[in-house]
Amino acid sequence: MKVYEEWLEQIAPGGYSFIWDGRVNDSSTPDGLAPAGLYVFDLDVIGIAPGYDEDWLRSRALRVGEHEIEPLTPQLYEARYILRSGRDASGAWVEVYDPQLQRIAGPASGPTHAISESAVPSETDWNSVRLGVELQYASDQPYRFVFWARDNFPDYDKAHRKKVALTNQGVIDLGWCLSAGFNFKKYPNAPWSRAVELDSTAIANEIISMVQRVAVLGQQGVILQGFYKRHVVLPGGKEDLLYTYEGGAVTFRDKINKALQTGQFGLISYVGHGGHGNLIGFPTQDPENEKWFFGITSSPNCTGLDQLPPLGKIKVVYLGACYTCTDKSGTGLPQAFVQRGAHAAVGWHVDLKGVYNHLHNTHITFWKVLVGDISAKRPGGTVSEAAKAAGEAYRSRWDKLRGYQWDDYVGIAGNAAERLY
Repeated sequence: MKVYEEWLEQIAPGGYSFIWDGRVNDSSTPDGLAPAGLYVFDLDVIGIAPGYDEDWLRSRALRVGEHEIEPLTPQLYEARYILRSGRDASGAWVEVYDPQLQRIAGPASGPTHAISESAVPSETDWNSVRLGVELQYASDQPYRFVFWARDNFPDYDKAHRKKVALTNQGVIDLGWCLSAGFNFKKYPNAPWSRAVELDSTAIANEIISMVQRVAVLGQQGVILQGFYKRHVVLPGGKEDLLYTYEGGAVTFRDKINKALQTGQFGLISYVGHGGHGNLIGFPTQDPENEKWFFGITSSPNCTGLDQLPPLGKIKVVYLGACYTCTDKSGTGLPQAFVQRGAHAAVGWHVDLKGVYNHLHNTHITFWKVLVGDISAKRPGGTVSEAAKAAGEAYRSRWDKLRGYQWDDYVGIAGNAAERLY
């Protein structure tokens, strides 16, 4: 997260020194002082012709993307990472720092395979390196694994340099979150007049709030800059993605399109009515003139996935409704989202009996596990872990006696190991 920026204008060519005194100028701390930690910097020099007569210190052709640490033994850790660039990097390495900010391991060099910004990582796209280090948890401050990489574009650089990218940064920018809910009341002439009345707007709002609470350690309660994209940012303000009625499935489709146009990664959560393994429902006040179902393909009363562009920017889709899939593999609507490019999608292949009582906890449990709470030092889990927790929350005492497992209710399509950060 950028904490300090300084522009020095009308500087003549030559050598200069600059001292940063540890203060921030972004109003991110009450006392104006940056907390203890590891900081990196970039330098941008602009001459008389911006865009041509310009240079910078850090690479803009490479970045460290998704990354994670797994302890293999108390003295051995595996660092895994995705590099994003138009070419494989020329170098990549990992370092470990103790709570006193002293380097205690590394640099340990690792593979340099890179994929494009828009690519959905496969299992073979992950690079990994192992580090032998013994972590002593005698401090309430964290150990830090720092990922570095150097690009491979000397033929594009004016001085034929291979530049180092900024390290993995502390900002968790999850992009946007479309949390859909509605207030469904029965209408005499509506096709769904026998469906259970429900109001899922409160759950949709709670999911949005939960995602927004994720923050960097030591910044409790702070909504980080990137998180404003959790509501689609439009010129002049932000748009609330929670809605009731207003065009049914057409509105849902249009909001997904608008979110994708930001170019950011994002999440979709839906809590409401569903069925047939391939539909979710958006009841409207005028069912004769509006499309109220969203499904795999379009039909007279259905807006379909076939009206959306590729969905490679969607990390996770959660469909909290009855029969949004037909089995534990997510066959049906979740699988269709994945086939369109979404990284992972979760649905239910049982009748959820409407959204009430413990089912509120079921949907919230999924997001609690997936999002985690960094301020409480509880990292987010995988899609599989979140789905399992939701299934266990739904499983009744009688189901447990009959031997039913969590995936007897929940279906996962795509990358079950997907994480938000």
